[in-house]
Amino acid sequence: MKAVPADFSPPSRPPLWAWALLLAVGAAACALLLNAWQTRRALVEAQRTHEAHQAAALADASRPEPPPAPPPVYDASARQFLGERSAAWPQALRVLENVQITGIQVQSFDVGSADRLVRVEVTAPGHAAAMEYLSALNEGVQGHSGDIQWVLTRSVVGEGQIVRAQLLGSPIPIGPPR
Repeated sequence: MKAVPADFSPPSRPPLWAWALLLAVGAAACALLLNAWQTRRALVEAQRTHEAHQAAALADASRPEPPPAPPPVYDASARQFLGERSAAWPQALRVLENVQITGIQVQSFDVGSADRLVRVEVTAPGHAAAMEYLSALNEGVQGHSGDIQWVLTRSVVGEGQIVRAQLLGSPIPIGPPR
């Protein structure tokens, strides 16, 4: 038989401070890895945000300006209504109703919404009567013409010396002259 060498002493273990050092180095390595991962993640996110902003700026710069919105459908009629409303037709009607001269008949009355002018067509027994009517309109009711100045724009002699005259009334500007 052969002799077997046996050593029954326990194997040597690393000291406790070595385990503590190994644990501290492992924790430091984990902390450094976590910090590097978070920094990398933040850099990637910042790069994506920057690229998104650049793409949006490029898209905004290359996008054509949208065409101006078309005016509402009712725009033209609203402007016409406002023009008619701002015309001096109430004053013109008041003066026409209150100025009475024998033989003068009002045939038509028209208010231009764009130019704010009042057009009146009358028939008169002669030129003298038409001019008298024009003077009376400019004098107005009790010396106040309703802020309208009247002019004779056309006069045509018809059958039986009847004169068809077209009168044009325009608002007198209020305020000091410019």
